[in-house]
Amino acid sequence: MSINPDPDSPFASPPGWFSGDTQMSELHLHSCLYRVHRKDSEKGVRLPKHQGEECTIDNRVTRVAWLNRSTILYAGNDKWCLDPRVVLLSNTQTQYSIEIQNVDVYDEGPYTCSVQTDNHPKTSRVHLIVQVSPKIVEISSDISINEGNNISLTCIATGRPEPTVTWRHISPKAVGFVSEDEYLEIQGITREQSGYYECSASNDVAAPVVRRVKVTVNYPPYISEAKGTGVPVGQKGTLQCEASAVPSAEFQWYKDDKRLVEGKKGVKVENRPFLSKLIFFNVSEHDYGNYTCVASNKLGHTNASITLFEVKTTTLPPGKGCRIPDGEEPPHRQHVSDGDQHRQGEHPCSKADTIPPNSDSRAEGDTNSREGNKECSGKTN
Repeated sequence: MSINPDPDSPFASPPGWFSGDTQMSELHLHSCLYRVHRKDSEKGVRLPKHQGEECTIDNRVTRVAWLNRSTILYAGNDKWCLDPRVVLLSNTQTQYSIEIQNVDVYDEGPYTCSVQTDNHPKTSRVHLIVQVSPKIVEISSDISINEGNNISLTCIATGRPEPTVTWRHISPKAVGFVSEDEYLEIQGITREQSGYYECSASNDVAAPVVRRVKVTVNYPPYISEAKGTGVPVGQKGTLQCEASAVPSAEFQWYKDDKRLVEGKKGVKVENRPFLSKLIFFNVSEHDYGNYTCVASNKLGHTNASITLFEVKTTTLPPGKGCRIPDGEEPPHRQHVSDGDQHRQGEHPCSKADTIPPNSDSRAEGDTNSREGNKECSGKTN
């Protein structure tokens, strides 16, 4: 609240008397001394940083009154207004003061102290300005909209002085625009523009008021990852299909135009909001082939082909000069049926030179001793 004395008044206060921001709930008006008593309230006010000098009336006062515009509040000790918030504080030869409690915006306006002396009347005028903290009284609700459509967000705020309203996108994927207006218009919204939008109202009376609106942008599914995998017969295999969509996609799996149902033929379908897994607990020959992952929501659908291919296990012969220990199998090597990327080469343990278990380490006609106890590892060079 600001109290601005009339500069033309004979009781006018020094320049800069009423300045600075604080909170108050009551106001004291004095005929010769402008003094404001501070109390906490929700209404912002402007108060003096220092007090003015008292005005001494030398002539004999015969009549005094306080007026708000043309309405008499007090005349002498008599109360003329019906407002219980207005009370008389003092009525002496040098000071005539009233108090307005719980100051409201409707109290704003001019106030006049009229003093009648033996010689001539004198008046002192002040103008009361009530400041009110910002308040958001209307804001758009959370909204869900399809990608490509237009939206309009509204944020209405009140306060004194009139607050400044701004919009900003606070999502991590924000494109960085800010609107200094009550209305935020977005043309052809995209999925990157989804998230929270923050409305802020400020007028320097108090801290800014902030409210948020959630904007959900719906779009059809998009399969971001669908990769084939190789599994040996008899092993567990998993095909994965990952899709982005709002609302979340529903997944279905097909093979040869036939939908796969969970629980049949050792197959399990495991769905999450953005990921679906087709799990084979014991892969057989007839499981290999192409599978189709279909992702759909209310805005559309898309699909991708994923291959489950065979990884064969091939037994390689023992290498030369190697002994296969009792109870052990010859070394094995995996070979992918549709083309192994590893270099194919002869295993260092050849079948012709394999020394049978429990045999003598000397061959006929051979004067040199072989290392018949050497074990052959399954590693290749």
